[in-house]
Amino acid sequence: MLDDCEFCPFEIIENQCLCVYEGFCLIYPKKPIFKYHFILFPIQHDQMFHKINNFFEIKDFTNKIFSAFNKIDADCGYNIFSNNGSKAGQSGTHAHIHIFIRLSDEEKSPYDLLNNSSLRQEMNREEWVENRDRFRKMFVVKD
Repeated sequence: MLDDCEFCPFEIIENQCLCVYEGFCLIYPKKPIFKYHFILFPIQHDQMFHKINNFFEIKDFTNKIFSAFNKIDADCGYNIFSNNGSKAGQSGTHAHIHIFIRLSDEEKSPYDLLNNSSLRQEMNREEWVENRDRFRKMFVVKD
């Protein structure tokens, strides 16, 4: 755990965490690109994904996340991306992946929103908390 890390502080996990599974934490970002934007990261601090010991647990966690949305939209999909290293655009010191859930009724591609911030709709604190709490209920992990 590093003091200057954007994901290590307890407050991040306490306030933004939706679910913890097999050493990974899924959070709802404070400023999501769109409503269905999530960040998954290892609880143990590693800067790049190739250094993570339990990297393959991400597959199981991703399956649980996708399954939760698949129950409400059978035609949903998802995008996963990660920048590893400053040359690849990694902005922080903690390895993480972004997950965009793509529902069949989506109005704008999250990639359009990512590449053109003027298209984004800012979420107020009340909306953010409502979404976070709803997602927390969806992501109760049962083995």
